[in-house]
This record gives sequence, structure tokens and C-alpha cells, in this order.
Amino acid sequence: HLLNHALFKSLLFLGAGSLMHGSGSRDLNRMGGLMRRMPISGLLIVCGSLAISALPPFNGLIGEWFIYRALLESGTVLSGLAGFFPLVLLGLLALVGGMVIVVMTRIIGIALAGEPRSQAAAEAHEAGWPMWSGMAALALLCLAGGLMPVLLLQVAGRAAILVDPAAATMLAE
Repeated sequence: HLLNHALFKSLLFLGAGSLMHGSGSRDLNRMGGLMRRMPISGLLIVCGSLAISALPPFNGLIGEWFIYRALLESGTVLSGLAGFFPLVLLGLLALVGGMVIVVMTRIIGIALAGEPRSQAAAEAHEAGWPMWSGMAALALLCLAGGLMPVLLLQVAGRAAILVDPAAATMLAE
């Protein structure tokens, strides 16, 4: 899940930079309507938003799914109070996931949708290909991680072996 976060959060940070560059403003409330003026950056930001919100077909869903499954299994295997805590964490994770969807919807609604809220937003321009090409690569990796999670699991498994060689035996099981 750390690898997933590295991919979609990098995409969203680059997207924020692209919006700041194209609109000439750091104030989200002065943006608006940027999807029409910056369609490539806007689409890539929406991809990052879907990924961080753990919505299909992006990689965030895969990492969240593993966490949900682990919490559910530990909540049913453990007894007494020890079994209660994973279920509480499960509920908190669902709450946080819902909040992320609300926040990302709000950001997309304020910056990308609607009408420009300032002259700078009305004159916004798409970032050049050197700026959005990195975003596109990250968006494709987020999509690939959601459609072919085995690829990301293999990368994570190799990294785990580098950190802890004993992980090789756990991954073989």
C-alpha cells in the first residue's frame, strides 16, 4: 500500500503544481473551470483522485482491499477485546475513505469544474508536455496497479526481500 501511496500522491502533488503553474495562483478558491483550459492536467488529477479514493480501476483499491481483508480476518480470528480492535480500525478506515472521497470531490469541483473565479483562472493554460508527461506516467502506473495488481505485488515483494531477507520465505508461502 506504501507503493500505491507513493504513486498516487506523487501524481496529485505534480497535479497541484500543474494547476498552480497553469492558473498562476495558489488559491484554490480563485481557480475554477480549469478542466476546460487544462484538460490533460485535469484528467490526470481526476485519475489521481480516483486512485487515492480507492475507487476502481485504480491501485488504491487494491491496497485498501488487502488492509480491509487483514482487519476482517484478524477481527474474526481473535477473541474477546483483541478481536474488537481490528473491527474498530476497519470502521475508522471506512470513515477515512469516505472523507477522502468528499475532499477529492470538493477539490475537483472547486478547481476543475464550473466557471473561472478569477481572471488568472480564465487565462489559464495547459502545462507543457515535460510537466504533464510525468503525471501521465504515474497515472498509467496507478491504472496498471489496479488492473494488474500482481505486478505491484512483485515489486513490493522484491523490496521486502531487500529490507528483510527472511521475507523471501514468507512470500514463498
